[in-house]
Amino acid sequence: MRNLRLGIVLAVGLTILFSACNKVPDDQIIVEYTIHNPYYKTIDFYTQTVIHFGHKQVPTPGDTVILDTILTSKPSYFSFSTKESVRFYAEPGSYIKFELDTGAILTDRVKVSGDFADMNSFLMQLTDFNAKINWMGGFGMNKKPEEFVKLVDSVAEVKEGLLESAEKNDPEHLFWTQQKEDIHVGSMSRYNSYPRYYYSSFKESLSAEWRDKIKPDYEYLLDKPELLILPFVQYNLDSYIFHKSLRLSNVWWTEHRESIKDGSLQRRNVYEFGTQFVIDSIDNEEIRNFLLVDLAKRGFYKGELEPIKSLLKLFYENCTDSVYLDFIRSEEESWSRLQPGEHATEIIWFTPEGVEQKISDFKGKFVFIDIWATTCGPCIGEFPSFIKLVEAYKDKNITFIMYSVDDDKEAWLDYLENNEMPGVQLISESGFSCGLTKDYKFNGIPRHMFFDPEGKIIGTGIERPSFLHSTKYLDKYLEDPQ
Repeated sequence: MRNLRLGIVLAVGLTILFSACNKVPDDQIIVEYTIHNPYYKTIDFYTQTVIHFGHKQVPTPGDTVILDTILTSKPSYFSFSTKESVRFYAEPGSYIKFELDTGAILTDRVKVSGDFADMNSFLMQLTDFNAKINWMGGFGMNKKPEEFVKLVDSVAEVKEGLLESAEKNDPEHLFWTQQKEDIHVGSMSRYNSYPRYYYSSFKESLSAEWRDKIKPDYEYLLDKPELLILPFVQYNLDSYIFHKSLRLSNVWWTEHRESIKDGSLQRRNVYEFGTQFVIDSIDNEEIRNFLLVDLAKRGFYKGELEPIKSLLKLFYENCTDSVYLDFIRSEEESWSRLQPGEHATEIIWFTPEGVEQKISDFKGKFVFIDIWATTCGPCIGEFPSFIKLVEAYKDKNITFIMYSVDDDKEAWLDYLENNEMPGVQLISESGFSCGLTKDYKFNGIPRHMFFDPEGKIIGTGIERPSFLHSTKYLDKYLEDPQ
């Protein structure tokens, strides 16, 4: 498994520090960015694998050359961001060159040369096209099913046309086969997301008939380890094993409902079912290891180690990838500091007026935190239940905080002005990249956290307000003393 490390060298005044004529070591990739007339303040560099996400931000005060050294043992996709996020392909021992300048469209602003220029020029075209159709944003919103399917198919046709017409210095290279698959799997991702988009747009569930029509076929990916390099493949396999786990868990729950209710049987972690399925059913070792580590990572979502002991045991006994094994051991160790009863790491936030506050300011009360953003549909979908929760416990010793991780403060303020927002309204100092998401090991929102009056952790990934309201989970903490 690859081991990625990002090293940045900044040279002002266009001083070249490394000659492309030099041979790049076999365990490195050198990427040279020549920046002219930057209208952006920084450039962001990203490396990402199944278990690692690296990010470094470098200021761009003027004409600049930036050399990015990436240590890796395998071909990979990487990205950088100025205005749009630009993905590129590279292999160990290669030298990639980008020239960035002002321009009306992405392909005017960014020129690519060096190794794999034909491949990265194609990826640049795709990025430009995706930006125009908002492929990674609200693509297909407000479309009825027939129109949505036609739209997705037409996008795939355009992308296949770009792939067919791309200049290919090495037409037999695996990259081109992977890209053809990536177009297909990207369409699958849109279909997978559509039922949520449909509900958000039309306030009703998509019919079972249409769900069956657009249901993605993930099964063929289970025997294609060469495609694991592609982010869309990783995303769809993650979705596949997540829903498989849910279905198997629901079957088990139905069969053992009474034993669980009377306390004679303990409910198992949902991801144990998917893990056992992978162990029993997936033959390809690389795919099997990917799914095993994917489920183990998911197990940490709620932040509590005791409920996932059996899940981790299955993982350690069956995963054969040493890098994955080391990663999960490290995760288990770091999560140990966030267990119930541990003192909360300080959280800093700001009021709508810009006044700094801390979680320690609320000591003496229970604190329930709903982490959300104006761009998060599932977060907003929980607001009616959150309002009920706040109303139900308005006379109890608890503070309800709605903590926004919006990057756009003005959008947040506008949302507050135009919507009923209960509880205390606060925002992070730097969007999703704030201290809270790092200290409490976030991988997404919505997220709900609960602390006691002494500032100790009760839970850093508890159930959503809709569940808490219906089950009266908070009662055991907030009921009046006898």
